[in-house]
Amino acid sequence: MTAAAPGRFIQFTQATPRRVAWSMIFRHRGLTGALLASLVLVAGCQGLTGDSAERVAFGLREGASRLGQSRSATDSMTVRIPARTWPNGCPGAYRIQLRADSAKVSGIVVSCLPKGRQYATQYAKRFVHTLVTLEAERKSGEPVDIVLRKQGNDVEVSGFEQP
Repeated sequence: MTAAAPGRFIQFTQATPRRVAWSMIFRHRGLTGALLASLVLVAGCQGLTGDSAERVAFGLREGASRLGQSRSATDSMTVRIPARTWPNGCPGAYRIQLRADSAKVSGIVVSCLPKGRQYATQYAKRFVHTLVTLEAERKSGEPVDIVLRKQGNDVEVSGFEQP
């Protein structure tokens, strides 16, 4: 696992679309502004209301987008995804698996511990590559920090930062 370069850390939060929408309403008062704000809010709904695995995938998408804009061919960044119990989250400890692209079933799996619900998605495969299967357990409310590394034009999951 490689450590992220100093200053290369982002925290995925779901408040950004809401802030953008309200500023648009005040800037473009009337029906056009309200319609534009509604579209922005709907676009951000998956990050707000999706399950645990989808929130991890959206965090990776945001990190891959920012890292992809870097001019360096090799760069790294840590993406922090906060733990949420609502909606569709784990009320206690949880396990996160980032399954390798070469696995029979790849993608992200978040399992509530002990023996609780499981949430899975393959959405992040569009934005990041996972070369080996990675797994980490976190305590209740503890965020997960995922290190992304840029290799040319591709963004790879490098590993987890330890809490």
